[in-house]
Amino acid sequence: MRWVLFIAALLSSNAQAMAMLGVSESAWSVLEPQERAEIQRTYLIEVFRNDSFGLLIDNQGVDRSTPGSVGGTVLGSAIADAAYIDRAFSGGSYSAKTHLGVALLGGLIGSALNKPAQQRYQFRYTIRLQNGNIINRDVYSTEPFRHTAGLCIILPDITVAPSQELCTLTPETLRSRYLAQTAVQHEKLMPSYQAANGVKQPVGLENPQPDVTQRSDESTVSCKLGSLAPVQTTLKKCNSINGKIIHE
Repeated sequence: MRWVLFIAALLSSNAQAMAMLGVSESAWSVLEPQERAEIQRTYLIEVFRNDSFGLLIDNQGVDRSTPGSVGGTVLGSAIADAAYIDRAFSGGSYSAKTHLGVALLGGLIGSALNKPAQQRYQFRYTIRLQNGNIINRDVYSTEPFRHTAGLCIILPDITVAPSQELCTLTPETLRSRYLAQTAVQHEKLMPSYQAANGVKQPVGLENPQPDVTQRSDESTVSCKLGSLAPVQTTLKKCNSINGKIIHE
């Protein structure tokens, strides 16, 4: 089961203009609540279960088409032909023209029993799910074209994912690509917001950055992202989301 988180839609009046972002359950759940809330300020998030999508790693196809049949036409013509000859010999009158017409009429009536040709193809797809399991799924189609290996596929309909990055998104890529992007977008809007509300920053203290050159990546710092309250996290994680390190 997959669900869409519409929190951003409830908090923003321009939610209809927000882009949809599909993420895996495993990647989304690892993010901290503040990080999820920050991304949802810009994107409508659709969370996919790890067993509901995966990478297509192999495909095989078999042509199950059947040819058409004209047996009904042949049988109808033969029956009409035999019936006319019997009747002609019994009555002592025969007409080649009438004979031909009867045969054609019998074939026309018998054509109702003909079977049209059917185009049918069977495709067997091998998919590596996001949770690591590998499954096979059979799909039948009237078209000879199939999905190519390497595509990100949504189950159970075996449809191509709207965004191919769904199968490759990790917590790290979400932070570096979307969390940082969201922070930059809101920072660009901050001056106009401050001007509209009469907020002024002290000169020289707009973006205070402490000297952290002597700290290790795993040391704990107070990190601030956009308008969110500062949180305690590691220096490495704060840098990965382009956060501002605050003096404790």
